[in-house]
Amino acid sequence: MSLPDQDPARAQERARHRLPRRTVLAVIGLGLLAGGCFTPLYAERTPNTGVSTQLANVDVKAIEGRVGQQVRNALIFELGGGAGSSPLAPYRLEVDLTENTQSMTVDPTTGRATVELITLNATFRLQDVTEDRVVLKDRAFAQASIDRGAQIYARDRAKRDAENRAAKEVASRIRERLAAYFTAPTPPPPPSPADKTAGKKFGTH
Repeated sequence: MSLPDQDPARAQERARHRLPRRTVLAVIGLGLLAGGCFTPLYAERTPNTGVSTQLANVDVKAIEGRVGQQVRNALIFELGGGAGSSPLAPYRLEVDLTENTQSMTVDPTTGRATVELITLNATFRLQDVTEDRVVLKDRAFAQASIDRGAQIYARDRAKRDAENRAAKEVASRIRERLAAYFTAPTPPPPPSPADKTAGKKFGTH
């Protein structure tokens, strides 16, 4: 028994909507090429020029206070994985830190604060040592809460833990800002006085 003949009109319609094999292969090839164009933020296109290398070339100067030391230690780990950087690094990072403690809730019976909020504010400057100029100035802040108990030693420990958490958060935000700076395209240098004189001479603006 033979199969029934297909409708010629329907067969022609399906053939018209079917993509040629070469077209399908071309689309797949373009998709693979486009996927290969993706570059992670911290990937190095050429040796010693990626963002990770630039971050590792930042020397973090000492920061005053116990919390300042915590911020510096966290920054050294964030920027170079804990290896630190040479004092002869091409970039130098200076951080000024202030701390503020605010009572959020108070026990109405004792009048003591039961929950406090610690805020760390950091003002930092990135200096290009080779050109002896500041290339980036910005701020970062972080907050951590304290659930204060009745025992004095427990309160002190809770405060230190909150300060350490805030210090790590500040270091992480500074790192993100530095990474954004090293990722951004380098702006063109300002025109020299000779270029401005030439522009006036030839009537350019």
